Amino acid sequence: MFGRPRTIETEIGTEMRCAACLEYWPADPEFFAPQPGHARFSARCLACIRAGYWGTRQAPHFRALAMDT
Repeated sequence: MFGRPRTIETEIGTEMRCAACLEYWPADPEFFAPQPGHARFSARCLACIRAGYWGTRQAPHFRALAMDT
């Protein structure tokens, strides 16, 4: 996880790695949400944001709630 770069250059342009699913997607608003007031995109892809998926770096209090159900 730490050895993989956050962005890579491919034949289709710049791609970003999602912090949750760890997949590379094109760095554009179709795949990543723009950050208001910044010239950058969110760390998680839109699919993970919509699904509520946080990946392996999920906060401990969310894990505890998931175990209670």
